[in-house]
Amino acid sequence: MASPSQQRILNRAGAPTTPLILAAADFAKTHLSPPTFNHVMRSLGLAFAIAKNRLDSKTMDDEVVAVACILHDLGWSSTPSLISADKRFEVDGADAARAFLLREAPHWVPRRVQLVWDAVALHSTNSIALFKEVEVAAVARGVTADFGGPGERVEDGSEGVERGEYEAVVEAFPRTGFVDEVVRVHEGFCRSKPETTYDNYVRDVGEELVEGYSIKGHTFLDRLKERTKPLESK
Repeated sequence: MASPSQQRILNRAGAPTTPLILAAADFAKTHLSPPTFNHVMRSLGLAFAIAKNRLDSKTMDDEVVAVACILHDLGWSSTPSLISADKRFEVDGADAARAFLLREAPHWVPRRVQLVWDAVALHSTNSIALFKEVEVAAVARGVTADFGGPGERVEDGSEGVERGEYEAVVEAFPRTGFVDEVVRVHEGFCRSKPETTYDNYVRDVGEELVEGYSIKGHTFLDRLKERTKPLESK
């Protein structure tokens, strides 16, 4: 469960601490490494700071945003039951988050569960997430802010998080070891299930760090030439 000091920083950012949200934090802490757990909690605090000041959040489902932020990187877990052999980590995380909700919040209507699934699955795809429901956009903005830091603008040109907001969240959930953890996890995907990385940013890690990794033959242009063009003669 989040400590009293952690609960205070989340409350100050406008994030609720309902029993379900605290249960999600417990679940994430059990299945994620300490650097990743701190990242998802920072993403939560930053998402609410951004939503409060920069999004039309009057109708935002705060519990959906909180749960999605906390569970958004379950696809980075080393728990075998949470990880597939053939899906992108974002989909693994979305599926695990949905399973958590079906178990812990059976009263939730399907629409809320779907919003969590979408927010988790799209958290690394701002070119789509920022233009979906405010809950999905808020999660993506919170995650982006933790990677980009204060002052960085997101893809739609809007401002991210302010320095004071960012530093308050980092004080509660330190960044210790986070960059090394990101590299380790993504390198692992490129080794264990490279087919899930060819069409997204993870391939950058593979091309730079994994010997023998190559996207040759796996790009859109490769597929267009090798699979689609022969159909023109039929």
